[in-house]
Amino acid sequence: MKWLCGLSYVVLTFFGALNMKRVLGFLFGVLATLWMAAPAAAWHPTDTSEPGSVLVFYQFDKDDVSTVDQGDMPETAFEVSVVCPNNFDCSTLPFGTPLQGGNAGPLVTVHGHWVCPADPNNTLAPTTCLESDFEFQVTVKGTAVFDPLNILFGKGQAGAVSVAQPPCSEGYLILWVESGLGGQPIKFDGLIGDEVIRDGHFEARGLNAVAIQAADALNTFDPTAPDGTLHFDGNHYQSVTGKIYGSIRYDDQAAPHDINTSLILLTLDVDSNRPNSPTTVDLNFYNEGESLISAPATNFTCWGQVYLTNSEEFSNSFNVGLDQTFGVKGLVESKGATQGGTPVTLIGVVETEEEIEPTFDATGTTSFTVSAANIVDAITGLLAVAGCSKTGTIDAPTITCNLTVPATGSVALQRTITYPFYNDSISVETTTFLPH
Repeated sequence: MKWLCGLSYVVLTFFGALNMKRVLGFLFGVLATLWMAAPAAAWHPTDTSEPGSVLVFYQFDKDDVSTVDQGDMPETAFEVSVVCPNNFDCSTLPFGTPLQGGNAGPLVTVHGHWVCPADPNNTLAPTTCLESDFEFQVTVKGTAVFDPLNILFGKGQAGAVSVAQPPCSEGYLILWVESGLGGQPIKFDGLIGDEVIRDGHFEARGLNAVAIQAADALNTFDPTAPDGTLHFDGNHYQSVTGKIYGSIRYDDQAAPHDINTSLILLTLDVDSNRPNSPTTVDLNFYNEGESLISAPATNFTCWGQVYLTNSEEFSNSFNVGLDQTFGVKGLVESKGATQGGTPVTLIGVVETEEEIEPTFDATGTTSFTVSAANIVDAITGLLAVAGCSKTGTIDAPTITCNLTVPATGSVALQRTITYPFYNDSISVETTTFLPH
Protein backbone atom coordinates (compact mmCIF):
# COMPACT_ATOMS: atom_id res chain seq x y z
CA MET A 1 0.00 0.00 0.00
CA LYS A 2 2.99 2.35 0.30
CA TRP A 3 3.01 2.87 -3.46
CA LEU A 4 -0.70 3.75 -3.36
CA CYS A 5 -0.15 6.39 -0.65
CA GLY A 6 2.74 7.83 -2.63
CA LEU A 7 0.60 7.96 -5.75
CA SER A 8 -2.15 9.73 -3.78
CA TYR A 9 0.33 12.36 -2.59
CA VAL A 10 1.58 13.03 -6.12
CA VAL A 11 -1.94 13.28 -7.48
CA LEU A 12 -3.07 15.60 -4.68
CA THR A 13 -0.03 17.80 -5.17
CA PHE A 14 -0.49 17.84 -8.92
CA PHE A 15 -4.16 18.64 -8.96
CA GLY A 16 -4.09 20.97 -5.99
CA ALA A 17 -7.64 22.25 -5.50
CA LEU A 18 -9.39 19.21 -7.04
CA ASN A 19 -11.72 17.57 -4.56
CA MET A 20 -11.08 14.14 -3.05
CA LYS A 21 -13.91 12.51 -4.99
CA ARG A 22 -12.29 13.32 -8.31
CA VAL A 23 -8.90 12.15 -7.03
CA LEU A 24 -10.30 8.80 -5.92
CA GLY A 25 -11.98 8.41 -9.30
CA PHE A 26 -8.65 9.01 -11.00
CA LEU A 27 -6.93 6.40 -8.79
CA PHE A 28 -9.64 3.84 -9.53
CA GLY A 29 -9.11 4.36 -13.24
CA VAL A 30 -5.34 3.87 -12.89
CA LEU A 31 -5.81 0.63 -10.89
CA ALA A 32 -8.37 -0.69 -13.38
CA THR A 33 -5.98 -0.02 -16.25
CA LEU A 34 -3.14 -1.82 -14.47
CA TRP A 35 -5.38 -4.81 -13.73
CA MET A 36 -6.64 -5.09 -17.29
CA ALA A 37 -3.09 -4.83 -18.66
CA ALA A 38 -1.93 -7.82 -16.59
CA PRO A 39 -1.68 -10.98 -18.71
CA ALA A 40 -4.39 -13.58 -18.20
CA ALA A 41 -3.17 -16.73 -16.47
CA ALA A 42 -2.85 -19.66 -18.84
CA TRP A 43 -4.72 -22.84 -18.04
CA HIS A 44 -2.53 -25.24 -16.14
CA PRO A 45 -1.75 -28.25 -18.36
CA THR A 46 -2.78 -31.77 -17.47
CA ASP A 47 -0.80 -33.79 -14.93
CA THR A 48 0.17 -36.94 -16.81
CA SER A 49 1.22 -38.67 -13.57
CA GLU A 50 -2.37 -38.76 -12.26
CA PRO A 51 -5.37 -40.82 -13.47
CA GLY A 52 -7.46 -39.07 -16.09
CA SER A 53 -10.75 -39.03 -17.96
CA VAL A 54 -8.78 -39.36 -21.22
CA LEU A 55 -5.79 -41.55 -22.13
CA VAL A 56 -3.54 -41.00 -25.15
CA PHE A 57 -1.22 -43.79 -26.31
CA TYR A 58 1.72 -42.65 -28.40
CA GLN A 59 1.64 -45.35 -31.06
CA PHE A 60 0.18 -48.58 -32.30
CA ASP A 61 1.41 -51.07 -34.88
CA LYS A 62 -1.15 -53.38 -36.43
CA ASP A 63 1.10 -56.38 -36.75
CA ASP A 64 2.07 -59.57 -34.96
CA VAL A 65 5.40 -61.06 -33.89
CA SER A 66 6.55 -64.61 -33.23
CA THR A 67 7.97 -64.88 -29.71
CA VAL A 68 10.15 -67.71 -28.41
CA ASP A 69 8.01 -68.34 -25.33
CA GLN A 70 4.43 -67.19 -26.08
CA GLY A 71 4.07 -67.95 -29.78
CA ASP A 72 2.22 -65.43 -31.92
CA MET A 73 1.68 -62.14 -30.06
CA PRO A 74 0.55 -58.63 -31.04
CA GLU A 75 3.29 -56.14 -31.78
CA THR A 76 1.36 -53.58 -29.68
CA ALA A 77 -0.89 -54.47 -26.75
CA PHE A 78 -2.78 -52.09 -24.46
CA GLU A 79 -3.67 -52.41 -20.79
CA VAL A 80 -6.28 -50.10 -19.24
CA SER A 81 -7.15 -50.13 -15.54
CA VAL A 82 -9.71 -48.09 -13.61
CA VAL A 83 -9.31 -46.60 -10.15
CA CYS A 84 -11.87 -44.65 -8.15
CA PRO A 85 -11.46 -40.86 -8.58
CA ASN A 86 -10.37 -38.81 -5.59
CA ASN A 87 -13.16 -37.77 -3.21
CA PHE A 88 -15.75 -39.95 -4.94
CA ASP A 89 -17.72 -42.93 -3.67
CA CYS A 90 -17.58 -45.59 -6.38
CA SER A 91 -20.20 -47.71 -4.62
CA THR A 92 -22.78 -45.41 -6.24
CA LEU A 93 -21.86 -46.74 -9.68
CA PRO A 94 -23.89 -49.52 -11.34
CA PHE A 95 -22.37 -52.96 -10.92
CA GLY A 96 -21.49 -55.11 -13.91
CA THR A 97 -20.31 -58.54 -14.90
CA PRO A 98 -16.53 -59.03 -14.69
CA LEU A 99 -14.75 -59.56 -18.00
CA GLN A 100 -13.42 -63.03 -17.15
CA GLY A 101 -13.70 -64.38 -13.63
CA GLY A 102 -13.16 -62.36 -10.47
CA ASN A 103 -15.66 -60.21 -8.62
CA ALA A 104 -18.19 -57.94 -10.25
CA GLY A 105 -17.60 -54.28 -9.48
CA PRO A 106 -18.78 -50.81 -10.46
CA LEU A 107 -18.80 -50.63 -14.25
CA VAL A 108 -17.11 -47.93 -16.35
CA THR A 109 -17.58 -47.47 -20.12
CA VAL A 110 -14.56 -46.52 -22.21
CA HIS A 111 -14.68 -45.21 -25.79
CA GLY A 112 -11.63 -45.60 -28.03
CA HIS A 113 -10.49 -44.13 -31.34
CA TRP A 114 -7.65 -45.41 -33.50
CA VAL A 115 -6.22 -42.29 -35.21
CA CYS A 116 -4.29 -42.80 -38.46
CA PRO A 117 -1.81 -40.45 -40.10
CA ALA A 118 -2.77 -39.02 -43.45
CA ASP A 119 -1.58 -41.09 -46.40
CA PRO A 120 -0.20 -38.90 -49.23
CA ASN A 121 -0.40 -41.93 -51.54
CA ASN A 122 -4.17 -41.97 -51.15
CA THR A 123 -5.06 -39.97 -54.24
CA LEU A 124 -8.71 -39.61 -53.20
CA ALA A 125 -8.03 -38.30 -49.68
CA PRO A 126 -4.32 -37.51 -49.19
CA THR A 127 -4.90 -35.33 -46.07
CA THR A 128 -7.62 -37.38 -44.37
CA CYS A 129 -6.79 -38.98 -41.03
CA LEU A 130 -8.80 -42.19 -41.03
CA GLU A 131 -10.13 -43.54 -37.75
CA SER A 132 -12.26 -46.32 -36.33
CA ASP A 133 -13.83 -46.42 -32.90
CA PHE A 134 -14.90 -49.01 -30.35
CA GLU A 135 -16.26 -49.31 -26.82
CA PHE A 136 -15.66 -51.65 -23.93
CA GLN A 137 -16.57 -51.80 -20.27
CA VAL A 138 -14.32 -52.50 -17.32
CA THR A 139 -14.95 -52.54 -13.59
CA VAL A 140 -13.36 -50.22 -11.06
CA LYS A 141 -10.18 -51.97 -9.86
CA GLY A 142 -10.40 -54.10 -13.01
CA THR A 143 -8.16 -54.19 -16.09
CA ALA A 144 -8.97 -54.60 -19.77
CA VAL A 145 -6.38 -55.72 -22.33
CA PHE A 146 -6.65 -55.55 -26.11
CA ASP A 147 -4.66 -55.18 -29.31
CA PRO A 148 -5.31 -54.01 -32.88
CA LEU A 149 -5.62 -57.58 -34.24
CA ASN A 150 -7.56 -59.09 -31.29
CA ILE A 151 -4.85 -61.72 -30.84
CA LEU A 152 -5.09 -61.60 -27.03
CA PHE A 153 -8.88 -62.00 -27.20
CA GLY A 154 -8.45 -65.00 -29.47
CA LYS A 155 -6.02 -66.54 -26.99
CA GLY A 156 -8.61 -66.16 -24.22
CA GLN A 157 -6.34 -64.01 -22.08
CA ALA A 158 -7.94 -62.86 -18.84
CA GLY A 159 -9.41 -59.38 -19.19
CA ALA A 160 -9.11 -59.37 -23.00
CA VAL A 161 -11.78 -57.47 -24.94
CA SER A 162 -12.48 -57.52 -28.66
CA VAL A 163 -12.16 -54.16 -30.45
CA ALA A 164 -12.57 -52.81 -33.97
CA GLN A 165 -9.39 -52.98 -36.00
CA PRO A 166 -7.69 -49.74 -37.06
CA PRO A 167 -7.97 -48.81 -40.77
CA CYS A 168 -4.19 -48.34 -41.07
CA SER A 169 -0.98 -50.07 -40.03
CA GLU A 170 0.19 -47.47 -37.47
CA GLY A 171 -0.90 -44.33 -35.66
CA TYR A 172 -2.04 -43.40 -32.15
CA LEU A 173 -4.90 -44.31 -29.82
CA ILE A 174 -7.11 -42.05 -27.69
CA LEU A 175 -9.59 -43.28 -25.05
CA TRP A 176 -12.13 -41.48 -22.87
CA VAL A 177 -14.80 -42.33 -20.30
CA GLU A 178 -18.41 -42.02 -21.39
CA SER A 179 -21.77 -42.22 -19.62
CA GLY A 180 -22.62 -45.66 -21.01
CA LEU A 181 -22.52 -47.62 -24.26
CA GLY A 182 -23.32 -45.06 -26.95
CA GLY A 183 -23.27 -42.31 -24.33
CA GLN A 184 -21.47 -38.98 -24.10
CA PRO A 185 -18.03 -38.18 -22.68
CA ILE A 186 -18.02 -37.47 -18.93
CA LYS A 187 -15.62 -36.57 -16.16
CA PHE A 188 -14.27 -39.67 -14.43
CA ASP A 189 -10.62 -39.19 -13.53
CA GLY A 190 -9.94 -42.87 -12.98
CA LEU A 191 -8.21 -44.16 -16.13
CA ILE A 192 -4.61 -45.35 -16.13
CA GLY A 193 -2.93 -47.41 -18.82
CA ASP A 194 0.18 -48.55 -20.61
CA GLU A 195 1.19 -50.13 -23.89
CA VAL A 196 3.57 -53.02 -24.45
CA ILE A 197 5.48 -53.01 -27.75
CA ARG A 198 7.19 -56.17 -28.99
CA ASP A 199 9.76 -55.52 -31.70
CA GLY A 200 10.82 -59.10 -32.37
CA HIS A 201 11.35 -62.60 -30.99
CA PHE A 202 13.13 -61.44 -27.83
CA GLU A 203 12.49 -57.71 -27.40
CA ALA A 204 9.71 -55.85 -25.57
CA ARG A 205 9.29 -52.38 -24.07
CA GLY A 206 6.54 -50.38 -22.42
CA LEU A 207 5.20 -46.83 -22.19
CA ASN A 208 2.64 -45.28 -19.87
CA ALA A 209 -0.26 -43.51 -21.54
CA VAL A 210 -0.62 -39.73 -21.34
CA ALA A 211 -3.44 -39.10 -18.84
CA ILE A 212 -5.61 -35.99 -19.22
CA GLN A 213 -7.96 -34.99 -16.44
CA ALA A 214 -11.32 -33.27 -16.85
CA ALA A 215 -11.64 -29.63 -15.80
CA ASP A 216 -11.33 -28.87 -12.08
CA ALA A 217 -14.64 -27.01 -12.02
CA LEU A 218 -16.58 -30.11 -13.14
CA ASN A 219 -17.92 -32.81 -10.87
CA THR A 220 -17.50 -36.53 -11.48
CA PHE A 221 -20.10 -37.65 -14.08
CA ASP A 222 -20.53 -34.12 -15.50
CA PRO A 223 -20.57 -34.11 -19.33
CA THR A 224 -17.28 -32.96 -20.87
CA ALA A 225 -18.17 -32.76 -24.57
CA PRO A 226 -21.78 -31.58 -24.95
CA ASP A 227 -21.15 -30.60 -28.59
CA GLY A 228 -19.42 -33.89 -29.44
CA THR A 229 -15.95 -32.31 -29.54
CA LEU A 230 -13.24 -32.97 -26.97
CA HIS A 231 -12.01 -29.51 -25.94
CA PHE A 232 -8.70 -29.50 -24.06
CA ASP A 233 -9.12 -25.92 -22.92
CA GLY A 234 -9.36 -25.98 -19.12
CA ASN A 235 -13.16 -25.72 -19.19
CA HIS A 236 -13.94 -29.24 -20.42
CA TYR A 237 -10.65 -31.12 -20.12
CA GLN A 238 -7.34 -29.88 -18.83
CA SER A 239 -5.16 -28.29 -21.47
CA VAL A 240 -2.14 -29.74 -23.28
CA THR A 241 1.14 -28.12 -24.29
CA GLY A 242 2.68 -27.50 -27.71
CA LYS A 243 6.44 -27.46 -27.11
CA ILE A 244 8.72 -30.40 -26.26
CA TYR A 245 12.26 -31.09 -25.02
CA GLY A 246 14.24 -34.28 -24.74
CA SER A 247 17.66 -35.85 -24.53
CA ILE A 248 18.58 -37.78 -27.64
CA ARG A 249 21.08 -40.38 -28.90
CA TYR A 250 22.57 -39.51 -32.27
CA ASP A 251 22.86 -42.10 -35.03
CA ASP A 252 25.86 -44.38 -35.39
CA GLN A 253 26.18 -46.93 -38.20
CA ALA A 254 29.72 -47.99 -37.24
CA ALA A 255 30.25 -51.69 -36.40
CA PRO A 256 29.40 -53.55 -34.24
CA HIS A 257 26.35 -51.36 -33.54
CA ASP A 258 23.78 -49.86 -35.86
CA ILE A 259 22.01 -47.08 -33.96
CA ASN A 260 19.00 -45.27 -35.42
CA THR A 261 16.96 -42.69 -33.53
CA SER A 262 13.54 -41.37 -34.47
CA LEU A 263 10.96 -38.96 -33.09
CA ILE A 264 7.35 -40.12 -32.84
CA LEU A 265 5.08 -37.06 -32.86
CA LEU A 266 1.33 -36.54 -32.65
CA THR A 267 -1.20 -33.78 -32.12
CA LEU A 268 -4.62 -33.81 -30.47
CA ASP A 269 -5.83 -31.09 -32.85
CA VAL A 270 -7.48 -33.60 -35.16
CA ASP A 271 -10.71 -33.75 -37.16
CA SER A 272 -10.86 -37.51 -37.58
CA ASN A 273 -12.06 -39.05 -40.84
CA ARG A 274 -11.86 -35.58 -42.39
CA PRO A 275 -9.08 -33.62 -44.18
CA ASN A 276 -6.55 -32.15 -41.75
CA SER A 277 -3.86 -29.50 -42.01
CA PRO A 278 -0.28 -30.64 -41.49
CA THR A 279 1.36 -29.89 -38.16
CA THR A 280 4.65 -28.03 -38.56
CA VAL A 281 7.42 -28.32 -35.95
CA ASP A 282 10.79 -26.53 -35.95
CA LEU A 283 13.49 -28.43 -34.04
CA ASN A 284 16.91 -27.47 -32.71
CA PHE A 285 19.50 -30.15 -31.93
CA TYR A 286 22.50 -29.64 -29.62
CA ASN A 287 25.48 -31.88 -28.91
CA GLU A 288 27.45 -32.26 -25.68
CA GLY A 289 29.33 -29.03 -26.34
CA GLU A 290 26.16 -27.01 -27.08
CA SER A 291 26.86 -26.84 -30.82
CA LEU A 292 23.62 -26.31 -32.72
CA ILE A 293 22.05 -27.88 -35.78
CA SER A 294 18.74 -26.27 -36.69
CA ALA A 295 16.95 -28.97 -38.68
CA PRO A 296 14.45 -28.20 -41.43
CA ALA A 297 10.90 -28.06 -40.11
CA THR A 298 9.24 -31.45 -39.98
CA ASN A 299 5.62 -31.85 -41.01
CA PHE A 300 3.17 -34.59 -40.12
CA THR A 301 -0.57 -34.92 -40.38
CA CYS A 302 -2.11 -36.19 -37.13
CA TRP A 303 0.75 -38.64 -36.39
CA GLY A 304 4.23 -39.16 -37.76
CA GLN A 305 7.64 -40.73 -37.24
CA VAL A 306 10.78 -39.00 -38.45
CA TYR A 307 14.34 -40.37 -38.29
CA LEU A 308 17.49 -38.37 -37.65
CA THR A 309 19.45 -39.56 -40.70
CA ASN A 310 18.73 -41.17 -44.01
CA SER A 311 19.16 -44.88 -44.69
CA GLU A 312 17.79 -47.48 -47.05
CA GLU A 313 15.12 -48.41 -44.52
CA PHE A 314 14.22 -44.95 -43.24
CA SER A 315 13.67 -42.35 -45.95
CA ASN A 316 11.66 -39.90 -43.82
CA SER A 317 14.51 -38.11 -42.06
CA PHE A 318 16.18 -34.77 -41.32
CA ASN A 319 19.45 -35.95 -42.91
CA VAL A 320 21.48 -32.91 -41.79
CA GLY A 321 24.38 -34.63 -40.04
CA LEU A 322 22.72 -35.77 -36.81
CA ASP A 323 25.10 -38.69 -36.32
CA GLN A 324 28.22 -39.67 -34.38
CA THR A 325 30.24 -36.96 -36.16
CA PHE A 326 28.04 -34.35 -34.44
CA GLY A 327 27.71 -35.97 -31.02
CA VAL A 328 26.89 -39.10 -29.07
CA LYS A 329 24.19 -37.75 -26.78
CA GLY A 330 22.54 -34.38 -26.96
CA LEU A 331 19.40 -32.28 -26.62
CA VAL A 332 16.46 -31.70 -28.95
CA GLU A 333 14.16 -28.72 -28.40
CA SER A 334 11.12 -27.73 -30.42
CA LYS A 335 9.48 -24.44 -31.07
CA GLY A 336 5.72 -24.30 -30.74
CA ALA A 337 3.85 -26.62 -33.12
CA THR A 338 1.45 -24.94 -35.52
CA GLN A 339 -1.20 -25.68 -38.12
CA GLY A 340 -1.43 -22.88 -40.65
CA GLY A 341 0.20 -20.53 -38.14
CA THR A 342 -2.20 -21.44 -35.31
CA PRO A 343 -0.60 -23.00 -32.20
CA VAL A 344 -1.54 -26.65 -31.66
CA THR A 345 -0.69 -29.41 -29.22
CA LEU A 346 2.39 -31.60 -29.56
CA ILE A 347 3.10 -34.91 -27.80
CA GLY A 348 5.85 -37.36 -28.57
CA VAL A 349 8.53 -39.85 -27.67
CA VAL A 350 12.14 -40.51 -28.59
CA GLU A 351 12.85 -44.00 -29.92
CA THR A 352 16.39 -45.36 -30.33
CA GLU A 353 17.03 -48.74 -31.97
CA GLU A 354 20.37 -50.42 -31.27
CA GLU A 355 20.98 -53.38 -33.57
CA ILE A 356 23.78 -55.93 -33.04
CA GLU A 357 24.53 -59.17 -34.87
CA PRO A 358 26.08 -61.87 -32.66
CA THR A 359 26.63 -65.42 -33.91
CA PHE A 360 25.72 -68.36 -31.73
CA ASP A 361 25.10 -72.12 -32.03
CA ALA A 362 21.52 -73.36 -32.10
CA THR A 363 19.65 -76.59 -32.71
CA GLY A 364 16.65 -76.72 -34.96
CA THR A 365 14.30 -79.08 -36.76
CA THR A 366 14.31 -79.53 -40.52
CA SER A 367 11.89 -81.45 -42.73
CA PHE A 368 12.49 -82.90 -46.18
CA THR A 369 10.64 -85.07 -48.65
CA VAL A 370 12.36 -87.91 -50.49
CA SER A 371 11.34 -89.86 -53.59
CA ALA A 372 13.31 -92.55 -55.41
CA ALA A 373 13.05 -94.60 -58.58
CA ASN A 374 13.47 -97.80 -56.59
CA ILE A 375 10.50 -97.43 -54.27
CA VAL A 376 11.22 -100.58 -52.31
CA ASP A 377 14.80 -99.53 -51.55
CA ALA A 378 13.65 -96.03 -50.54
CA ILE A 379 11.01 -97.30 -48.14
CA THR A 380 13.32 -99.88 -46.63
CA GLY A 381 16.19 -97.46 -46.16
CA LEU A 382 14.34 -94.40 -44.90
CA LEU A 383 11.94 -96.09 -42.55
CA ALA A 384 14.96 -97.46 -40.73
CA VAL A 385 15.86 -93.86 -39.81
CA ALA A 386 14.21 -92.55 -36.67
CA GLY A 387 11.84 -89.69 -37.44
CA CYS A 388 10.83 -90.83 -40.92
CA SER A 389 7.29 -91.78 -41.90
CA LYS A 390 5.45 -92.89 -45.03
CA THR A 391 2.24 -91.54 -46.52
CA GLY A 392 0.47 -92.24 -49.80
CA THR A 393 -0.01 -95.53 -51.66
CA ILE A 394 2.56 -98.32 -51.98
CA ASP A 395 2.96 -97.45 -55.66
CA ALA A 396 3.49 -93.72 -55.00
CA PRO A 397 4.67 -93.27 -51.44
CA THR A 398 5.93 -90.06 -49.89
CA ILE A 399 8.59 -90.39 -47.24
CA THR A 400 8.92 -87.42 -44.85
CA CYS A 401 11.74 -87.20 -42.35
CA ASN A 402 11.83 -84.74 -39.45
CA LEU A 403 15.30 -84.64 -37.97
CA THR A 404 16.83 -82.46 -35.27
CA VAL A 405 20.21 -81.24 -36.42
CA PRO A 406 22.75 -78.78 -34.96
CA ALA A 407 23.03 -75.50 -36.81
CA THR A 408 25.11 -72.35 -36.52
CA GLY A 409 23.57 -69.08 -37.63
CA SER A 410 23.77 -65.31 -37.33
CA VAL A 411 20.77 -63.86 -35.49
CA ALA A 412 20.17 -60.09 -35.44
CA LEU A 413 19.17 -58.76 -32.03
CA GLN A 414 17.77 -55.32 -31.27
CA ARG A 415 17.49 -53.15 -28.20
CA THR A 416 14.87 -50.41 -28.40
CA ILE A 417 14.89 -47.55 -25.91
CA THR A 418 11.80 -45.33 -25.76
CA TYR A 419 10.98 -42.41 -23.49
CA PRO A 420 8.55 -39.47 -23.64
CA PHE A 421 9.44 -35.84 -24.20
CA TYR A 422 9.21 -33.18 -21.52
CA ASN A 423 7.04 -30.12 -22.15
CA ASP A 424 7.18 -26.40 -21.34
CA SER A 425 3.97 -26.34 -19.21
CA ILE A 426 2.51 -23.56 -21.38
CA SER A 427 -0.97 -24.54 -22.50
CA VAL A 428 -2.40 -24.46 -25.99
CA GLU A 429 -5.86 -23.10 -25.24
CA THR A 430 -7.68 -23.86 -28.52
CA THR A 431 -7.15 -27.63 -28.71
CA THR A 432 -10.02 -29.69 -30.12
CA PHE A 433 -10.25 -33.36 -31.01
CA LEU A 434 -13.31 -34.03 -33.16
CA PRO A 435 -14.30 -37.72 -33.44
CA HIS A 436 -16.61 -38.97 -36.17
